[in-house]
Amino acid sequence: MNKIENDVLEGREVVYSVLSKIFLDSPDKNMYDMVKNVFPLMQNFISDDLSQNVFSQLNTFIESNFTDEYLLNWQRDYTSLFCLTSCVPVSESYYTSVERLVMQESREQVLSIYKKYRFSMDYDSNEPEDHISYELMFMSFLSKQLRLTNDENKQNDLINTQIQFIDEHLLILAKAFTEKMSMFEQSNRFYLPVSLFMIEFIKADYEYLKSILDK
Repeated sequence: MNKIENDVLEGREVVYSVLSKIFLDSPDKNMYDMVKNVFPLMQNFISDDLSQNVFSQLNTFIESNFTDEYLLNWQRDYTSLFCLTSCVPVSESYYTSVERLVMQESREQVLSIYKKYRFSMDYDSNEPEDHISYELMFMSFLSKQLRLTNDENKQNDLINTQIQFIDEHLLILAKAFTEKMSMFEQSNRFYLPVSLFMIEFIKADYEYLKSILDK
């Protein structure tokens, strides 16, 4: 990988990591600072009018004065969307299983892939392995592995694995997850715009991975 590609790999590693944290952790001041700091990097992935509109919404949210009320509203949104009984499911299995149940085939599939690449979530959580945050975290992990290796065979394997993982798991989950979220009014402030960005980012990343595979 040349220097330009290493810079891109580091950038995608960071974006995947930040997206993972957004959907796994309740917001606090550290998350606000993290999102604000990575926002300029995220802007590099604007590709069309939809992305422009999404970024306008995110920018309005990020540039608002950070107050106790601001944080409380953000935390309420997170809780109502992801922590209540009638909330947005975060597991791939829910969207891909006929019975709409978690801990199904998708979970077994991603767990097998994680084990192959010795990916440890290292997170104190009881969430299933096919949680959207863990799938995003895995992509960040693989991007780092790709950036750090000079072995061409390993590079090709890591690129192919990421392409396949996006195609068979992550993008399917991201689209279904975002569609479900769009039904909840509480998502409009932050979580729906960032989810729409996530989809555009994953699509762009998919094309990027295919392009470097061909080099």
